[in-house]
Amino acid sequence: MINFLLFVVTILATLTDIWLSGVLSPAMVIRICLGGSMVVLQIWLFSRPISNETFRTKLLLEVITHRPSIAGKEWKTITYNMNQYLFKAGLWKTPYHFFCEHQCYEFFKDLIKGKYPDVQWDTANTQPFISVPENQAATQNPDVEPTVKWCLFKAAEIQAHAVRKYWQSQYPDVGIPAI
Repeated sequence: MINFLLFVVTILATLTDIWLSGVLSPAMVIRICLGGSMVVLQIWLFSRPISNETFRTKLLLEVITHRPSIAGKEWKTITYNMNQYLFKAGLWKTPYHFFCEHQCYEFFKDLIKGKYPDVQWDTANTQPFISVPENQAATQNPDVEPTVKWCLFKAAEIQAHAVRKYWQSQYPDVGIPAI
C-alpha cells in the first residue's frame, strides 16, 4: 500500500509540474490523478494471488464430485462453481470470472503436481492404486490436515483416470489397458 501511495504522490508531483508550466488545467490534473490511481489500485487488488486453503480444498472436492475428463465439459461446471465461490468469499472483487475452464484445469494440475504420490496401475486388473513409500508423506507439508491429504489423493487418482482414458481414446491400437 505504501508503494501505491508513493506512486500516486510521484504522479501528482509530475502533473503539478506540468500544470504549473501551463499545459494542463487544474481540473485535468485532478481527473488524471484520480483515474490513474484507480487503475493502479485495481491492478494492485486483482494481481494478488489467491491463497485461501479452503479454496484449494473446494477445488479438489469439485474435481472429486464431477470427475472431469481432460478438456471435458465438467471443467466448465467446476470453473463456474469456483468463480462463484471466489466472489462470495470475497477473494475476488467482481462477479466477473476469474478463471476460464483452461486456467482452472491448469491451476488444478499445478495444485496436485508434486504434492501427491505417483498413481500407479496394476496391469493385472487395470485398477489404479496409490503407492506411498513409507518414508515419504503424501504431501510435502505435514501441517496439511488429513481431509486435504485425502482430497489430494482422490483428485490425483481421478486425474490419472482421466489422463489414461484420454490416451486410450487417442491411441486405441497401442493396447493401453482398459480402466
